[in-house]
Amino acid sequence: MQPTREAQCTKLRLQEDIGVVKGRSKTPGGREVKAFGELGSEEVFTGDIEDYLVGPSIGQGAYATVKLSVHKASNTQVAIKVYDKAKMMEPHRRRNLLREVEILRKLDHPNCVKMLEAISSPKYIFLVMEYVPGESLHSFIQRKPLRKLEEAEARTVFIQVLAGLEYCHGLSISHRDIKLENVIIDTQNKVKIIDFGFSTLTEMGERTKVFCGTPSYMAPEIISRREFLGPAADLWALGVLLYALLSGIFPYRGLTDKELYAKIAKGLFSFPHCIPQSARALIQSLLSLEPGRRPACAQIRQHSWVLNSASVLTSATLNKPKTALLSAKAATAQDKKSTLAELFQKYQIFRKPDGGFTYTKLHSERGRGKENRS
Repeated sequence: MQPTREAQCTKLRLQEDIGVVKGRSKTPGGREVKAFGELGSEEVFTGDIEDYLVGPSIGQGAYATVKLSVHKASNTQVAIKVYDKAKMMEPHRRRNLLREVEILRKLDHPNCVKMLEAISSPKYIFLVMEYVPGESLHSFIQRKPLRKLEEAEARTVFIQVLAGLEYCHGLSISHRDIKLENVIIDTQNKVKIIDFGFSTLTEMGERTKVFCGTPSYMAPEIISRREFLGPAADLWALGVLLYALLSGIFPYRGLTDKELYAKIAKGLFSFPHCIPQSARALIQSLLSLEPGRRPACAQIRQHSWVLNSASVLTSATLNKPKTALLSAKAATAQDKKSTLAELFQKYQIFRKPDGGFTYTKLHSERGRGKENRS
């Protein structure tokens, strides 16, 4: 069946939007987009964006937009993270993007989002991710009556985040922006860590000195702008996350970032009555001002609060790769008769009135990740 004129026009508009129409490699203002050099490596970027139907935006970040999309041959939903090359001309931003791609290519775990492929066009970089239907932990707990989780539910969520984080640390990957907004939960209470935009690869004991993350989750060594160990900073953020899951509030709060940082530096906080005693001991250890005193993920697995569960973690389950990951490339075609326009209309129903499934949903300025390289 030949595509309708409407479908052909829809395809042209989509191609113009994502910058794959031949001969149109200029920015909206007319400036030519220069080649990225190392970003043109065929070893890093493969595939063709025309294999996908690029649909509506479901998230917006500082440097990228996330679009709900469909792999046309297999009729499989994916989430495509779109970077505008015109906004990535500074060398450190290009390096960060390459690092994110390198890290995502390594990930293969049930509790970490999976990248299917990376694609380069004249104007954009596309990171094709598995689509994770659900919502962020932030949105999830906001819908709870007291805006917090019951202890058993919090433990189930925490154990999965811990599993994903231990897997990352085992690969020398530090996430550096663990927070409620960067964990997606589905209707079965299965969770995945997302958004590895601030992540880094470090050797054992290697320190970094980059002011990055989200203020309420930043470790004291980050806000003091000292060199720090990435895994230790992740563990601090994990403690903040657990505190928030059980209470609905953060351990450190301030009207301004300056006030917040001052409280974090002192390390003084209190527990509301809703946080059980055994969980308090774990949180207290994770929020130690001394990075070396924070327990590693393997030690956290042995903590009494974590072990008080029918789903006790073992090393085997923690490091077991996801064997049945979504593979848009290898999927069998299910609906080849659908026209481009029909697919576009079909999958728009998944777009929520508030902007989508919070894959990288916008939040208040305090909730966003920050990075300062000055």
